[in-house]
Amino acid sequence: MKRLILLSSFFLLFSCSGDENESSTENINSGAIINPPDWIIGDWRFKSNPNAGAQFRFKEDDYCDVYEEEEYFCYKYTFEYLISLGADVGSDPGITEIISENEYTVESKYEIGFHFIRVSEDEMIYVEESNARLVRL
Repeated sequence: MKRLILLSSFFLLFSCSGDENESSTENINSGAIINPPDWIIGDWRFKSNPNAGAQFRFKEDDYCDVYEEEEYFCYKYTFEYLISLGADVGSDPGITEIISENEYTVESKYEIGFHFIRVSEDEMIYVEESNARLVRL
């Protein structure tokens, strides 16, 4: 039994080792918390609606839909709530976050997700909304 534990520990040690500081522009995070990239943090609105205030708000750990300056649907809370309903999610809560220099995507087993593509510092494309253009406020 001790050999089995030792052998398992040895295998686990070497299978998890690797370069933690890879210079890849893509980061995949399978966690319950949303972590938008720095380039997307802030308030955004549809480009086609120039008189609107903020319609989307990205924070360091959340993404919210905004109506009349009030956050009315935040994804962090929604994902945490859905995960709590499933109780035992173990190490895979079913949320995958993909971050790159110009794209931000969240996919989930809950059929909730989003995909944004940066066009410039102040403009991006919201893929799920028929590639609508968003501008930073």
